[in-house]
Amino acid sequence: MSLKEYVEYNQILDLHKAIEAGNIFHAYILEGGRGVDTGELAKGLIKAVLHKTAAGRTGEALCRRLDNGNYLDLYEVYPATEGTVKTEQIGELIRNLSRASLDGNYKFAVIYEADKLSEEAQNKFLKTLEEPTPHTVIILLCHNVNNLLPTIKSRCIYVSAGDYFDRGSEAEQSSQYAQLAEEIFSMVREKSYFYKIKEKLDKGTGSRDGAMKFLDAFEVMVGERLLKDRLSQVEKEIKAIEDARRSILENVNYKYALRAMILKIGG
Repeated sequence: MSLKEYVEYNQILDLHKAIEAGNIFHAYILEGGRGVDTGELAKGLIKAVLHKTAAGRTGEALCRRLDNGNYLDLYEVYPATEGTVKTEQIGELIRNLSRASLDGNYKFAVIYEADKLSEEAQNKFLKTLEEPTPHTVIILLCHNVNNLLPTIKSRCIYVSAGDYFDRGSEAEQSSQYAQLAEEIFSMVREKSYFYKIKEKLDKGTGSRDGAMKFLDAFEVMVGERLLKDRLSQVEKEIKAIEDARRSILENVNYKYALRAMILKIGG
């Protein structure tokens, strides 16, 4: 996914134009509202930088490596099981960023749910944000930028992606998640390619809260199929949903929890 797919948001359009013009800053805060997959947005930003800084086929090759999980200079940090990003994790990230590039291009750091950084971890990261090594881009992903210290925010370019779903009533939101549940269920039953299911699921949920609402809608839909499907199949699906919900509540990354659920149901 590229930044061009998000240009309906004015700030994303401005970001895309800035990078194409060669104005690459060393630190960004990407805030996404309900239904926004900030991880995919970060990947789009990284691809834009790679296309701009690496010539022709080299840029395309690096982007393919990124898609395949083989870009060696990408460092990702997720909240620990306690639900916060710890000081030790930031210390390890700082050490990684201080090393020479392994791919000979830009180094990237992506901190997921950066609004869960402890205050100590944020303070430890300040110097790196002020004076990063050359050709380094740091991306902080969050759903509530107000949880970040002012000293962190002042050292980054802030970009808001808004909400993926239009703001509406609770009934409208429930209808949207119910429709997503039906579409995902059909794709699983039809044995669609896993990467297509994953992309739709990631874009349709976009946050921990969105994932929980999707699971609620998915469970209701599965329960309604009791009269149509074999009981053993429905029990298998409900157990997979409950496992995913439990994993998210235990602070497992919601994307991994949902993907594991799909594999269990489709297996």
